[in-house]
Amino acid sequence: MNLHQPYRRPAPGTKTGRVWELCDSLLAKNGVIPSGRRVAEIYAAEGGNWNTAQTQYSYWKRNHEAKAAGGKNVSADKLPGGGDFRIQIGAGGRIVIPAEVRNAMNVNDGDTLSARVEDGALILMSPDTAIRKAQELVRRYIPEGVSLVDELIAERRAEAARETGQ
Repeated sequence: MNLHQPYRRPAPGTKTGRVWELCDSLLAKNGVIPSGRRVAEIYAAEGGNWNTAQTQYSYWKRNHEAKAAGGKNVSADKLPGGGDFRIQIGAGGRIVIPAEVRNAMNVNDGDTLSARVEDGALILMSPDTAIRKAQELVRRYIPEGVSLVDELIAERRAEAARETGQ
C-alpha cells in the first residue's frame, strides 16, 4: 500500500472496526479530531487492546485527513527540488520542517518522528513509515498464507485451556 493512499475501512462489528466507530463518534460529538490517547482509553475500557487502538486510530486519522484534503496528499517528488531541500539550523540546534514536507510525510504538530544518523545523514521517519518498514521487514520471514494473529490466538487459547485443566 502506498503511504499516501487511505487505508480501507475495517468491516463493521470487528475489533478494528470498533476503533474506527469510536473515532467517528467522537468526531461527530465534539466536532474535532479526537486524540489517539482518548480513543485508546475508551477502547481499552471496553476490553480492547491499547496498541490496536493506537494503530487503527492512526489509520483512521490518515483516512479522515485524506478525505478532508480531497484525497490529495503531497508526494516527495512534487516538492520543490524533487524532494531535496535545504533546512537552516536555528538556535539550540532547532530545525523547522516546511509545511509541504510535513504534508508529504503525513505528520502534524506534536507528532514524534523516528530519527537516525546514517553515513552522516539525518534520516527522519514518520510513525506510519516506521510501522510500514517494520511490517515489510517482518513479512519477509513469514511464509505465504501464515497468519501470525491466528497462531497467537491459538497459542493463547491452548495456554488458557492448560491452565484451567481443560
